[in-house]
Amino acid sequence: MKARFEEIFLDAKESFRLLQWNNNIRDVDIVHTGGMLEPMVGAGDAWHLHPQTELLLVKQGTGTWLVGDYIGTFESPQLMLFGSNLPHCFQTVKPSKGLVLQFAFDSDRGLWKSPEIESLRALCSRGSRGICFPKHIALSVEKKLMMISRCGSVSRLAHFLEIMGILVDVPNDKCELLSRKEFSIPSVSIHHKAIDRVIQYTIERYAENITLDDVLKVAHMSKPTFSRQFKRHTGKTFVDFLNEIRLDQVRHALLETEESISRIALESGFGNLSHFNRLFRRHFRLSPSEFRKSRARMK
Repeated sequence: MKARFEEIFLDAKESFRLLQWNNNIRDVDIVHTGGMLEPMVGAGDAWHLHPQTELLLVKQGTGTWLVGDYIGTFESPQLMLFGSNLPHCFQTVKPSKGLVLQFAFDSDRGLWKSPEIESLRALCSRGSRGICFPKHIALSVEKKLMMISRCGSVSRLAHFLEIMGILVDVPNDKCELLSRKEFSIPSVSIHHKAIDRVIQYTIERYAENITLDDVLKVAHMSKPTFSRQFKRHTGKTFVDFLNEIRLDQVRHALLETEESISRIALESGFGNLSHFNRLFRRHFRLSPSEFRKSRARMK
C-alpha cells in the first residue's frame, strides 16, 4: 500500500519540531521556542509517512491506529515511536489531545554527530516497526513534553535529550513492537491519494457489506494494480485488512460491553457467524467467549 508523503520542514535553528492538538488531530499547532503557536493542518488521520522520526503522545482520547501492517485500538495515555518512512494513521474519538516530537538524524546538525547519540539511533532503527511504550513511561514523558512547550531554546534541547534518555533506558521486553515487518517505503508514490481514500472508506464503513468492486471504484484502480500495491506495502490483502479492522472492533466491544457475541459480530460487519468464529480463533488463539472470560479474570 502506498501512503501519502508528508512534508515536514524543521527550522534551521532547531533540532526537532514540537506539535500539539487539543481536540481534533487535524487542527494542529507548531509550538515554537517560548511557547509561540503556529496553526497548521495535521495529517495524522490520513495514511501517511515522512522521513523524520516521530514520537507521538495521546494525552486524551481513544481510537483506532494503523502502523505498518498493524491494526489496533488505543486509549490514552499512549506513547509511540515511529521510525523514518513508517506509514501510519489514527482515527481518534473526539475530543482528543496530544503532543508530537518530530526529528531527523540530519548530518548538518552537529547534535547528531555526537557518539552518545548511537543508542538513540539504535532505538529509532527499531522504530521502523513502530514501538509502543508502557503507560508509566508515557506519563513521565508527558511532563517533559509540557516543559518543552513552555521554555526557551537551551532548556527545550535539554528536555528533549532527557526524553530521549528515558526512552533509550526502557528495556526492550517492556516495549511492544507493532508492525510484524519493517517498513521504510519510498516517499514518492502515484497511488498514495487513492490508497488513503480506500483506508478512510474502509474505516468508516467496515460494518457494511464492502466488496472489492466497491473499493476499486473508490481507488479508481484496476484490480491487479490495486491488489499488487496493497499486498506489497501492507503485507496483507485487502480482505485481510478489512477483517482485521472488524476483528479489532469486535475485540474492543467484547471488553467494553455486555452485548451478545453474535450481535457484536453482526454489528461489526460479519454476516456469517461460523466464518467469524473461525477468523476470531485464528487471530486471537481463543474463541470469542474464551477471550471475554480470560480478560474478565484479569480485571
